[in-house]
Parts: sequence; C-alpha cells; structure tokens
Amino acid sequence: MVRATVRSLCIVAAAVALPPEARALSRDADPVVLAGADVPSLVGQAPSQVVAFQYEGGWVQIPVQIDERKIVDFGVVYDDSPIGVTTLAYADANTYCGADPDPTFDADDELVFMAKDAGERPGPGAGEPSGVVAGSGVEVEVTDPLDSSIGYVYLFVTDGTLSPDAGQDYVAYTFDLLRGTYIPNYKTSKGPNPEDSEAVSAYYRTHFSDRWIRDELNVYAGGSTGVDILDRHKNLFYVGYCGRSEDTFSNAEGAFFVNKDGPVRALRSYMGANSGPLTQRVHRFYERRQDVTTHLRVHEIPSIMDLYDYSPAAAGMTYYNDLNLGGVTVDGVPDSVATGQITWEMVTGVQGSVLISHEFATDMSPDTYWSHYSDDSTPSATQCTGDAYEYGLSGAWVNHGIPNTDPRTTPYYSLMHLRVMRYDAPGRTTADGTLHHEQVSHPMTVAIGPYEATCVLALTVINDLWGSVDIDPEPNDANAPVYPAGTPVALTAAPNTDRSFNRWLIFDPNYPGDANHAREDTNLALSLTLDGNAEVQAAFKCGSGVEPFLGLAALLMAVGAVARRSTSRFV
Repeated sequence: MVRATVRSLCIVAAAVALPPEARALSRDADPVVLAGADVPSLVGQAPSQVVAFQYEGGWVQIPVQIDERKIVDFGVVYDDSPIGVTTLAYADANTYCGADPDPTFDADDELVFMAKDAGERPGPGAGEPSGVVAGSGVEVEVTDPLDSSIGYVYLFVTDGTLSPDAGQDYVAYTFDLLRGTYIPNYKTSKGPNPEDSEAVSAYYRTHFSDRWIRDELNVYAGGSTGVDILDRHKNLFYVGYCGRSEDTFSNAEGAFFVNKDGPVRALRSYMGANSGPLTQRVHRFYERRQDVTTHLRVHEIPSIMDLYDYSPAAAGMTYYNDLNLGGVTVDGVPDSVATGQITWEMVTGVQGSVLISHEFATDMSPDTYWSHYSDDSTPSATQCTGDAYEYGLSGAWVNHGIPNTDPRTTPYYSLMHLRVMRYDAPGRTTADGTLHHEQVSHPMTVAIGPYEATCVLALTVINDLWGSVDIDPEPNDANAPVYPAGTPVALTAAPNTDRSFNRWLIFDPNYPGDANHAREDTNLALSLTLDGNAEVQAAFKCGSGVEPFLGLAALLMAVGAVARRSTSRFV
C-alpha cells in the first residue's frame, strides 16, 4: 500500500505529447494495409464490427475497411470447371469468384486505413472511446521509415452503435456493365463487355469503357482545371503492332474477380488477355492515389509495354522522369528524351499533376526494363487504339523476350508490375516525383499490440496534516495514480493522533469538482472499480471525533466551573 498526501490533479482528456524526437506522419496519400494474421485478437469478428479511432486530445473515429480474400481456382472465376491452378484473390459475391467461405475477418483478409488518419498516443486516463467493447482495443504504431515520423491508430470491436465507415467515403467506385448485372450478363468466353464505370474522389476521376480499356482521367486536386487528359492506358507488345492491345484483351475471354466500393478504397480486379487468360490486373483506388498491379501469366512473348497516352487536352503540360529532370513540353512536337530504366514519371501543368512510380518484381533473367517516350501529333506508327495522336506517350517497357509466365505450363516464371499514381495540384516538381517513388518503395512499418486503457485516480486530501490515505494496490506514482481500466482500488483513511476522518466525496465524472453532484461516504474504507477516471476527495478534521462546537461548549463549561470555585474561596 502507498500512503498519499495532498495533491492536485489536472488531467481532463489531455494526451501526452509525442516525445521530442517523434514527428507526425506526413503520408497524406498512402494507405496502411494489415492482414488478419497481423491482428489475431480481431480475427473472427464480423467485418462490420471492427472500427478505428485516432486520438487528438480525445477519441475521434476514422474510417476503416476490411476486404475479404479467398483462395480461388481460375476456372471457377470464369464460371467454368476448376483447372487446378489457384490464387489468393479479393472475394465478391457478385462475381463468379464468390464470397469468402469464412464471412468473418480471417487471417488472409485485409484491413486498411489511411496514414493521414493516424493520431497521437493517448496519455494516462484516456480510457476507451464510447461505442466499443471494453478491452477489445489494438494499438497500431505506424512509422514512416523515410523520416521516422510516428502515428497511432486504435482498432476496437464496436458494441453495435458504430459503423466502420465513420461517416466517410474517400473514393466512390461504380461498376456499370451496360448489359446489366454481372451475373448472368457478363460474357466470360468472349467480349466485348461494354461498361460505363468510374472511380471518383475529391482529387481525381478515371473511367473505364471495358475490362482493360481505361480512357479518361481528370485531376481535381488543388485548383487543377479538371479536363480529361488521358486518351488511353495502353497495353502493347510494341508500338505499332495491333495484334495485342487493351482492345484485343477486352474483346477476348475474360472475367472479374471483384468490383467493390468501400469507405477507404475501391477494388477492381479482372483477368483475361488473349492467349494469357490468367493474366490479371488489380486496381486499388484511394482518395488521391491509384495502385495498378499487373500479374503477367502467358506463354513466351517478345516484350510488353505499359503506357499512358495523353489526350490533346494535356498539351502544355511538362513531362519529367528520373532520367529527364529538365522536362519536356507535351505539345505533339517530337523531343529528344533519354531512355533507360526509370523509376518515376510525372506530368504537370494547369491541368493538374500525375506522379507515377514503377516497380517490377520477377524471377526471370534478365530482370531489366526500359522506358518509352513519344510526343507526336502526326506519328508514323499505327495507333491501334484511342485517337490518332501520341501526346506524351510514355511508360515502362520490358523490351526483351519474356519466358513463359503461365503457371499451367512448367517451367514458368513470375512477372509483376506495380504502377502507382498520385493525383496532385499543378506545379509539382522533380523533388515531388522522387519523394513519391521513395514513399511507394518504402511503405510504412507497423508495430501492433494490445491497447490497455488506463484510468486516473484524482485524489485530493483536505487537511493533509491531520491524516493520510492508504491506496491499494500500490500505484505507479503516488502523486498521480494510474491503473488499467477495470482495476478495483481500495482507499483507507488514516487520521493522525487526536484527529479524525470526516468524509469522502466521490465526484460525478460528468460534473468534475462539483460537490453538488458528488456522493458522500463517511466510512474509513472506500472501494472503487476504475472503469473510468475517478475524482475523490478525502477530508480530515481536528479532534477525535467530537464536533468542534461540542468541544467549545465543554471548554466554556469548564471555565465557568473554575470561576465559580474561585469566587467561593474569597467569600
């Protein structure tokens, strides 16, 4: 036990400041993605029951999203018989991929929130937010490896009164198949399957007219004009060869894994690219960022290109990459541009800015790729898709033979390309392009553990020279007792000799310090369960229990008796 004397407490929901060496996260566009296996205490919960909070002087709910995944056979996704080759894919009850057989948050599902929503680490007495199941909290410490800045997000199980979206919708995605609902109207054996689908946020909009055909891009960030700057996101063997393109891919067999619109991100994933029916692309749409992952699964091919062909509305923008830091104007007039293995690209102008990072992952040799750039309003090469121009046609190009990547035939290799676009305001610089790629290639790290809510016992002793209070269990700091939430605490008043205990005042947490809303207890021992912060006052008084006015009356009577005896002696 600890004996406490008088002290004053001033903790009302204030967070402890971050240590001097820590800085708030500056990743305003980047997600934090966790697997269910990373947060085992939440596994088994319904996705609708997991909520997230930041702490900024108090608890603030933030949006969080769980995306269910499953192992699925590629044949099943085509609404056909299994072929014995599977992949881990996002589940969707509205496609032939189907719902996750485990409807709860399981080990291979993904949980995502935005780094920008991370807050401070709660200080002592922060407790838990309302609307959550007590003791269900998980602390996620998020660190930016580039500058060591730190933020915290807290995951809880809701008691049913909260929604995971926290009233937010960062990006809206609409899958609109023109012939009707996906099942049974999508033709998996042969296209086309015309769409009018789009993803829209406060920072950008992009449009699809078929599975592989992405043909519009508007940037809205920071005063951008918002015009459509994209002719096509092109996929070719090489420029001028029309045997394979995003059009031929869409006109052949193909199918969707998922089309999902969530509060944090939207998902669009499909497969089928002519003689590569298992070649797959995944779009992840965030508020100001879009990630496009392409998994090549096809027989041996001569090369592959992933290019942006901008529209005439992009004229006047400047194109940069890490090999051309001086930039060239996109105007339909040919330029001399250095080529090589680039890591990032950017176009910027009054129309807005598009910052693009490229990453490849492969086990084939050679594992190199190259860049391509052409700006020509009267190109000599046949334009297989889109308009007749090449305005800033640019991107990554695996410019050598690619061995078999189809897992149905052995041996096979893997080749994955990640293209990450950040949509930003006009006037971005090469430093921004470099930073974007660095942030993509250095994702944030996390440390995950249980969140243990603490409660502060605010104990004030009145007339502390006349007594003290014993506290059990012993607090970490007798001057500022802090306990895990739910801790039973026993307070025992210990008056000094010739002094006595007056009373306890247990204040209503809704009316701190207001005696009019306090509960009184005159017993020496007081028992509390700290389910929240508690404010208690202990008061001692003079004497051994006789009220002050009774002691004064006895003194006056004694004085009177002495006076009477003295008077009778001299009579």
